[in-house]
Amino acid sequence: MTGNMAQQVVIKRSPIVLIKTFALIELAAFVAYYLLATLGNFKYQLYTQLFLLPSLLSYQTLKILVLSGAQF
Repeated sequence: MTGNMAQQVVIKRSPIVLIKTFALIELAAFVAYYLLATLGNFKYQLYTQLFLLPSLLSYQTLKILVLSGAQF
């Protein structure tokens, strides 16, 4: 009976793969943030030139929202 039935192979991912993926994402986010942080005041100057956004959100609030959204 088992000779005619096709056997299925189930491959389960190790939790290590998930942890490694999260670690790589965090590392990439850190590198991106570090590179963007080196721009200094340019980001703030760009923010102040945007239409309507500076009147709605403070620069610090927008920074937190962008970083949280990027990590999510």
